[in-house]
Amino acid sequence: VNGDGVRDNINPFDHGSNTHTHVMKTVALRQALDKYGFDAAFGGARRDEEKSRAKERIFSFRNAHHVWDPKNQRPEMWKIFNT
Repeated sequence: VNGDGVRDNINPFDHGSNTHTHVMKTVALRQALDKYGFDAAFGGARRDEEKSRAKERIFSFRNAHHVWDPKNQRPEMWKIFNT
C-alpha cells in the first residue's frame, strides 16, 4: 500500500480509477523496488491479451527510473518457445 496515497486520501470515487490505480499500485510498486533494492520483479500481464505489453519480452529491463525502452531491448532467443 502506498502510504502517501492513503495519507492524501486517494480513492477511485474522488480521483478516478486511473489515478487511484497509478498511485496505489504503480507508485507503490516502484517505491518498494527502490526501498528494498530488488534487482528483478515478476509480472503477470499476458502480452497476447494486454496490448500495452505486446512489445514486452520475457525479460524486460528497466532503467533506474523504472522506465522501459523497447528500442534498447536486448535480443532474446525465447521467441522460439512462443506458439
